[in-house]
Amino acid sequence: MEVWNRAAIAKHVWYLFSGGECSMWCQWVKSYLLKGKSFWGIKMPSDPSWVWRKLLSLRDLIFPIIKFKLGNGENVFLWHDNWHPFGSLLLRYGPRILYDTNLPDNSKVSSIISNDSWNWHFPNSWEIQEWITATPPSLKPSIDSPDIPVWSLTTDGSFSIYSAWDCWRDKGPKVTWSNLVWGPPVIPRCNSHWSPLPWLELVEFVTNSINGKSLKSMIMKLSFLCTVYHIWMERNSRIFSKVFKPEEVVTNSIIQMVRGRLLSMENVKAYAGDNWYLEQWNIPSTILLQSQTAAAERNSSGVSFPTLRVE
Repeated sequence: MEVWNRAAIAKHVWYLFSGGECSMWCQWVKSYLLKGKSFWGIKMPSDPSWVWRKLLSLRDLIFPIIKFKLGNGENVFLWHDNWHPFGSLLLRYGPRILYDTNLPDNSKVSSIISNDSWNWHFPNSWEIQEWITATPPSLKPSIDSPDIPVWSLTTDGSFSIYSAWDCWRDKGPKVTWSNLVWGPPVIPRCNSHWSPLPWLELVEFVTNSINGKSLKSMIMKLSFLCTVYHIWMERNSRIFSKVFKPEEVVTNSIIQMVRGRLLSMENVKAYAGDNWYLEQWNIPSTILLQSQTAAAERNSSGVSFPTLRVE
């Protein structure tokens, strides 16, 4: 959730670069907070608002992502913005580069452009020579084109909260039990028999038991998920509220949740042995594919489905 909040806040930073002229908030920020300075270079105020502090605190994360397709250079800060392969030129060379070039901190890239070419009117130094040499031939200004900010995490260069979240979130190796938690049929986080195994081995056992889309596999998956969910809820209730439910009440809640989810299904592919599960869980055969349920309905005619009960 913390990473998602950061990604949502990053959208406001993107607006400062991607045409905030249409936003009164962006115009207010540029006029009263930035005052002609770079967002990347401005200092954190001693008493910023909560929103402004959050935006400034994300600069190190967002800077490598917002790049520029250079045009006339009038809206790109020479020393701060991410327009050159070196990234921030001020961060690479330090304040001395300002004195060597005689260009102030708030200079724009347009100050070193003449027509559609670079104008390197600086004294010779190893820093400037490195900078010039590292500027690729493909990086050419165009005085007839605007500068375009690019969100480098998406193919079209436009911002998305998902792309920021996916970039910043912790990524671990894919686990073998992902299909147990995600995908249909799932309900929030039982005539099914569980082996008395340690937790990790139990998870592996269930994962290997839910292959396919048979009614048995669905019941196994739902029973496991509902059991984990209700045990966790009961654990929290006992710890934080000092409220204890009897074991049979928790078990019946699990059964009813699984059965409720099963009743909402339809067109489940029929397999041999389904009748036993339909009877045990008191589920009508109409949840099975209609083309395959005729035999099952004939076999189950005259049979009264017992109500599940906890023993």
